[in-house]
Amino acid sequence: MKKIFLIIILCFVSASCSKWKISDLKTKKIIQIDSLKNNGYVDLFFEENRVLILTFKIHITKTNIYIADNRQNILLVFSNTGILEMVIGKKEILDANPLFANIMKSYFNFGVIDEITTDSQKNLFIQNRINSGNSNNLEISPSFVIVFDKDGTLQYTLGQNGNADIPFYYIDEMYTDSQDRLIVISKNFSTWSVYRYRNKVHDQFVNFKENMFIDKSDDGQLNGNIENINIFHNSEKLLLSVAYYQNTRFKYRKIIEYRFGENAEYKGKEILNLPDPKNELFALLEDQYIMLWDVDENELKFSIWNFQDSIVNNKRIPVGDGVTYFMDILLDEEGTIHTVSVKKDFIQIEAWE
Repeated sequence: MKKIFLIIILCFVSASCSKWKISDLKTKKIIQIDSLKNNGYVDLFFEENRVLILTFKIHITKTNIYIADNRQNILLVFSNTGILEMVIGKKEILDANPLFANIMKSYFNFGVIDEITTDSQKNLFIQNRINSGNSNNLEISPSFVIVFDKDGTLQYTLGQNGNADIPFYYIDEMYTDSQDRLIVISKNFSTWSVYRYRNKVHDQFVNFKENMFIDKSDDGQLNGNIENINIFHNSEKLLLSVAYYQNTRFKYRKIIEYRFGENAEYKGKEILNLPDPKNELFALLEDQYIMLWDVDENELKFSIWNFQDSIVNNKRIPVGDGVTYFMDILLDEEGTIHTVSVKKDFIQIEAWE
């Protein structure tokens, strides 16, 4: 009996120890992109009280860093060591800047650049919002996806149906899949839509309407609201984060796997049920692991779950010293974590391992 009892204890410890395992990540690489005031490239805009206004957007891959600067209406393409390789923007602006004299240039008049993604051939997909002049409604202003090749040559303009006639409105995220197809995730109030394109051909679509996710409890009806959507690498399946509320009170969050092409009654497959509101879906890794952000004011922490409802690891990033006006966390196509920190006169990008 003692041997059997010991085996049970060991099995329990083995199954649960990963829940408490924490990997403290270390800096793999630090890149500094200087601001215009520091004789650099990016125009960082602070109000008088030193509040940073987010007028830039960043996309990171294994080989490049892409920074959209909407103060200058340009897109900067850096190597993964921080060397400027190419710039796209208005001809008068590019030709007038001596910093761009020996840099590959491509001319295009952007409105407001928002989401950016790339494919395996380094083609660029850029959400170009039409600037209506009304800053209060800028995020939901009409936009198209502008496609450039790796040398900055314009390829085509993409709208909802694949042509440049019907714009998108609020684009939440853009991805490319294993076949270099573009996936656009769009939100319109409480309705979410996912579009997939092979070049200009619109080949897949799903629409998640309001009140699609409803649970019943002893206390009454719970309404599920989609918070974000991630894409499996082959883009045949989606991963949804759905938060359930009773009136305005948070009850729990579900991570749901959803397949393209199902009928209207299909609600997906529940993968995780998370009662802690601090556990937010951050990313899907290698189509096998779910990365949850464990929200904490003092630490950057992530838990890594498999699809069998078990934690396999926890990752923690130390918070740096010094004044930071803004911080974001981005992943490249291989799942490497990068932190983007805005300091007084530069943007600091750190890769972690």
